[in-house]
Amino acid sequence: VTMGDQAGFDAVSSKKDHELLGKWLDVKGAVEADKLAEAARPAPSVSGGDIRGSTKSIYVSNLAQTSTEQQLRDLFSPHCGVQNVAMKGGYCFINMETADGAARAVDALAGKAELEGRLLSISLAKDKDPNRQAGVGYGGGRGGVG
Repeated sequence: VTMGDQAGFDAVSSKKDHELLGKWLDVKGAVEADKLAEAARPAPSVSGGDIRGSTKSIYVSNLAQTSTEQQLRDLFSPHCGVQNVAMKGGYCFINMETADGAARAVDALAGKAELEGRLLSISLAKDKDPNRQAGVGYGGGRGGVG
C-alpha cells in the first residue's frame, strides 16, 4: 500500500492490526517509496564485481533434447575456455576455466543466446552448500544423491 502523506503513514503505522474488506492485516513495517523503487531495480551485472563469486560453473536451462555438448562448447568457448559440460535432459552445467570467464560468458549470453530456436536461460550456478553432507536428506542416509 502506498501512503500519500505523512499523516496517513503515521495513522497506519501507529496501530498493530487493521481490518480491510473483512480481513485482518498485521502491519509489520513500512518502506519509503524511493527505497522500494531501489529494491525493485535489477541486480547488478555479474561482471560489475558486486555479486561475483568464486564459481566457475554456469547453469543453462531450456535446452532442446537434441542439443549437443559441442553446440554448447561452441557457444561458450569464445568467452573463456570450457573445461567440461554435464548435460541432463533440458539443462546442463558448464564448467569454465576461470570464475571471471564464467562471469563474462553469463554477461554476454544471458537473455540473448538461442540454441535450436530456443532462448536459453543462463546464470552462474549456485555454489554447493558446504554444510550439506552426501546422503543426508536423500535416500534415507544410504548414500543417496548429495
